[in-house]
Amino acid sequence: MRGPLAALLLLAPISALAHGDAAWIRDNPKTAWCCNEKDCGIAPADAITRVDGGWQVIRTGQVIRDGDPSIYPSPDLHIWWCRWPDPNNVRCLFIPPAGS
Repeated sequence: MRGPLAALLLLAPISALAHGDAAWIRDNPKTAWCCNEKDCGIAPADAITRVDGGWQVIRTGQVIRDGDPSIYPSPDLHIWWCRWPDPNNVRCLFIPPAGS
């Protein structure tokens, strides 16, 4: 097989793997809107902090309030974030259960 179709088929697996460990976010129909291509991952331990009524992104001051539809439960003990279209804006947060 040659031509544009062959090139497209060869690239398809690469784009499918672009999210790596965060593919579960993109693959879930409820959270797929959070993602673009390589913009979701585990937030650094010092990047997000709990504040009264929500979560704050330390570097930018952005606060995402409890109950916001962009907050989801994390499937593990990590805080995951998706940042796009602006890498300085957290679009979705995935928070571990309280007490974890």
